[in-house]
Amino acid sequence: MSNGAWEAFVRAHFPGYLLPSSRVEAITTEEAARFLARITGRSHELALLRAASTLAPRIDELRVFAMELLPDLARNLPSRTDVTTRDWRGGFRGRLDVRRTSYQQASGDRSRYVTQARDPSFALPENILVRAVAERLLRLLIDLRKAGVLAKHGWCTNAQGAEGELKRILSTTALREVPSEPIAPQHELSAQGAVHRGYGAALAWHKALRQGLDATDASSIAAMLAEGALTPIEAHTRFEIAVVIRLLQALWTRLETSHGAKGERFEFHRSLVHANRDEVASFERGDGTRVQVYYNQCHLDPGQRDEGAKHYMGGRAGRLRPDITVVVEKDGQRRAAVIEIKLTEDSSYVLQGFHEAIVYRWEYAGDLRGWPKAILVTSADVPGAVRVGDDVIAVGWSKWVPEVVVEGLLEGV
Repeated sequence: MSNGAWEAFVRAHFPGYLLPSSRVEAITTEEAARFLARITGRSHELALLRAASTLAPRIDELRVFAMELLPDLARNLPSRTDVTTRDWRGGFRGRLDVRRTSYQQASGDRSRYVTQARDPSFALPENILVRAVAERLLRLLIDLRKAGVLAKHGWCTNAQGAEGELKRILSTTALREVPSEPIAPQHELSAQGAVHRGYGAALAWHKALRQGLDATDASSIAAMLAEGALTPIEAHTRFEIAVVIRLLQALWTRLETSHGAKGERFEFHRSLVHANRDEVASFERGDGTRVQVYYNQCHLDPGQRDEGAKHYMGGRAGRLRPDITVVVEKDGQRRAAVIEIKLTEDSSYVLQGFHEAIVYRWEYAGDLRGWPKAILVTSADVPGAVRVGDDVIAVGWSKWVPEVVVEGLLEGV
């Protein structure tokens, strides 16, 4: 498999391969949020996914709505006239209601006056829906921009233009005088019957946002994950996911046919959706043997680097965090291996990654009891072949996962 093929590989296998089979076609909002947060480290990743999946196929419609229809509507925003009546004594300000004042004074109250004020009001149900949609779209665009999603997927020009225009319209036009309130059926009916095309577009966006962002149906959430889960995820994280999945596939190919002394077979547990599990996946056998794979976790006990930093720097230096940690438990014994991942074609950056893997080898020396102890996996080709006996090895994506590495990680299992 060529280096460039990792993108196609991860698209074909994510997220389905990392989900329990029972969650491939149905998954709760909470499970989906937990799954994506553990993959990306961003607690609001599901919200970003839903926003990106909703906006991506409608980016042209967004441009038309935000930069053409809405500005025109805001310039000529329909209103109604609200009449406010006020009683005064001894004098008055404003426009006198002669009829009511004459009636009051004819009744004997000569000091009483009644005035009327006619004020335009933009609080029409269809205007309320338009403002709600514009504000929600603006919030989504700001979130996606801050997460780096817009520029990465080529939406930057249209989306940034739409964001700026939405912000301007909401802050400088009559739309800012429209009250905010929860959208109900009467708002939708009013927008549906309104003449200006902007109302119809706002209603269509309201329905699209409701379906894309608010749905809690388990099958809908699973379909959304399957279709768009990679959209908000950064390239280096996508490559890390590809490396994890290839590793799991290679481990399971070997373990699926392995058995214990009494014929016990391994079971493959995909754990990212579970609240009480930290590993990506676990291979467990009835005799207590386990192989667990952790992604982006500080799972092993800190070593000299972390302990020294904590002592001298007050803990501000942070923990070393391997991209992948493989832990094998058998007969009361525990050993581990760590993996550093680099998405790069730059040979100097590859070398830096190899040096980082060497640091991991010594930082976690107490747990790295097997072979290999630390691995660098990079998207670039690695000229040198894997040498059995080297504590730290390097492998390019095109040769990941070498059979000899799988044999070393699972030795004795």
